[in-house]
Amino acid sequence: MTDSLVAAHRKGAITADHLVARCLSTIDPQSPGPTLEPLPEELIARVREYAHRYRAGTMVTNYGTPPSAEQVEAARRWIDEERGRSETPVQPGDSDRNGRRRAASLAAPADPGRDDPARRPTGAEVPQPY
Repeated sequence: MTDSLVAAHRKGAITADHLVARCLSTIDPQSPGPTLEPLPEELIARVREYAHRYRAGTMVTNYGTPPSAEQVEAARRWIDEERGRSETPVQPGDSDRNGRRRAASLAAPADPGRDDPARRPTGAEVPQPY
């Protein structure tokens, strides 16, 4: 089912939001991987965005049956677990069946912020009076 939705999306027959809503509504909350695994990285990111915006009982869709809170939570949890796995060191050959590191692009590298010790001046950056 997921593969046919991805193909329809690539042809322009459905939007990414349509694909996300349909995929989420078909997820088995006990095993979301088979539905989510075939999705390309950019669509996994869209699923994650949807999961974080999701409000049970208040969202409507014209894409068919809306996903349940359990389905959305299972998807969010699965994606977060996949991202956690991608943050561990990767050995050659550690990739999904399509040769991609799916979850690696789900989160942008964290900006340490201006108060991070790595960004504090060491003294070399401060102009010294002559």
